[in-house]
Amino acid sequence: MNGDPTYRSTTTEIDLKAGNIPANEMSRLTKPLVEIVAAYFEDPKVRAEFEVWKAARAAKAKAAT
Repeated sequence: MNGDPTYRSTTTEIDLKAGNIPANEMSRLTKPLVEIVAAYFEDPKVRAEFEVWKAARAAKAKAAT
């Protein structure tokens, strides 16, 4: 293992339910992710790829109906 120690969890399993997290804490935890995703989509190449994906998805949904 290249001299790296093997990771072994020493904690017990945690049963986390999003519904148990207060709204203000959920907002605090998710805000950085929203900002990162928004910045990512400011890239014209990313936006163009998204538009192609969105059109393909719409066409597939239309064909399924």
